Amino acid sequence: MGLPIALAGVLITVEPLIDMGRTALNVNGSMLSGTITSRMLGTFNKGIYSDKDAVVEQTEA
Repeated sequence: MGLPIALAGVLITVEPLIDMGRTALNVNGSMLSGTITSRMLGTFNKGIYSDKDAVVEQTEA
């Protein structure tokens, strides 16, 4: 393509940041669609959703 080699180095260092942004956007969309679906199906529990003391336990795979 005739691009300078230094440009490849810049792109390699910036790509992880762009990838993190894409991942965050995908996770946000998945959470939103799950919340909307549970509300439409009538299974949404607002008390659990708004509980500030709720903790998700970490499980080992």
